[in-house]
Amino acid sequence: MGATMVLEEEFEEKYADKNLFTENEKLKLLAPISSTPFQVDFSLPVVKLAQGDGFSVALTAEGKVYTWGSNMYGQLGINRPDVHVQLRPDPAAPLVFKDEAFPEKRVNIIDIACCMNGVVALTDENKVFVWGRRMGKYASVDELTLAYVEKRGQLYNCEVNQSRPRQVGDNLNFHKVVKVFASSFNVALVTDKGELLLHGWNDFGQMNFPKEISEHLKFFPDFMKIDALKDFRVQEVAIGRFTIHVLCSDGSVFGWGANTHG
Repeated sequence: MGATMVLEEEFEEKYADKNLFTENEKLKLLAPISSTPFQVDFSLPVVKLAQGDGFSVALTAEGKVYTWGSNMYGQLGINRPDVHVQLRPDPAAPLVFKDEAFPEKRVNIIDIACCMNGVVALTDENKVFVWGRRMGKYASVDELTLAYVEKRGQLYNCEVNQSRPRQVGDNLNFHKVVKVFASSFNVALVTDKGELLLHGWNDFGQMNFPKEISEHLKFFPDFMKIDALKDFRVQEVAIGRFTIHVLCSDGSVFGWGANTHG
């Protein structure tokens, strides 16, 4: 539902079988239309769907991932920067995931979630993959001190996009991730111990940094454990446009971020 990209009527017959479109082809051949619900032509058994800004992701019962829609920031994960739009999922072309330790081993995805222009996926071995806008490999934030972010915070203002699934290592090697959440501009991970790790924008304090740090660090490229919740076990996470709320095992609810409307 919403807006759907379709072939202009005059090109429907000539390009009926075409699925991938460059930026120039998109401008010439495609048009957005307001749509009503329609069936996606995809015959594989799907167990979960996720939706970003103009793109969709499907997870099948076999643990494979398929994408379609806008690819401006690499959010389709197909490693084709020249492709700006894919009209429909291709059953013959699931995304490629490579385990860094065992490149030839088949990776089985069990969960997916989308933020505005990016995707996070969880494997059956508790490994995490990301791709899309600002999901590339940045220099790590070595310390969260005022002196450090004043000097180096600008390094994280640039966009490092990721056009194919990238396995996240670093500090995640010390955590067993069991749930993934995403929406708008942030991604959240929950571990088997109920720990919460966050990634993404911090323009309204979503990363739960001290105020003086937040003034210089508007985007955080790593997954950081939220120590403010160390005495609680997080079970569920809800992410709004500029806010984050969590539900803990004892029924406690915590929220932070923008407070424009109280």
